[in-house]
Amino acid sequence: MFIDIKHCELVLAKTELFGTLSETERRQILDERKSRIKIYRKGQIIHNQYERCNTLDLILRGQILIQ
Repeated sequence: MFIDIKHCELVLAKTELFGTLSETERRQILDERKSRIKIYRKGQIIHNQYERCNTLDLILRGQILIQ
């Protein structure tokens, strides 16, 4: 499955948090030099509790379980 930056920008445009930003501002957030798209398998751990996170992770499709 391939997801490109344009698709990500369109998904963000539909959200309350990022929808008020301009397309240019959303694209700056998704700047290809700074961001990367990762695909996780069902049941795969994204982050562990108490792990220090230095990134903003956006779920574009699917669901996550927070335990």
